[in-house]
Amino acid sequence: MLLAAVDEAFDQGRITVLDMDSAPITFAGYGEPLLRPEVIYDTAQSIKEGRHGVPLRLETNGLVSLTQSLDVASRLKDSGIDHISIGLHAENPSQYQKLVQPLDKKGFGEVCSFVMACVEAGLDVECRASEAPGVNISSVRQLALSLGAHDFKSDSYHE
Repeated sequence: MLLAAVDEAFDQGRITVLDMDSAPITFAGYGEPLLRPEVIYDTAQSIKEGRHGVPLRLETNGLVSLTQSLDVASRLKDSGIDHISIGLHAENPSQYQKLVQPLDKKGFGEVCSFVMACVEAGLDVECRASEAPGVNISSVRQLALSLGAHDFKSDSYHE
């Protein structure tokens, strides 16, 4: 289904690849893409095979279990994902838990581990955070870069 949507967008001219600096096709949306990693791996690989040179990007909350983070990162890279944007919304575990309120036992440690795994796998890693009250964006940026992220972006916060 995802591949069909990408093919349709190309056919209608909504996506074009003029050069390697073209805007990437991004896996993101209302849900967490890594809840269905096989769909992402298969779709990314098919896009790369059929549309040589198109950059692919994934936006994620990064809540991947510690035991799976390196495998997931490697499989994303192997499937053709070039760039990944990971939500690193705080500089410490307690603030992260308060802001993100993950539903399972995963949290700050898993996100930090996933950032490092993605860097190790060779992905172009960007971290992002919202400028929520009490969040020291400068400290979160510093943490992201110390984990190996190549870029950091902050977004305005709206209650």
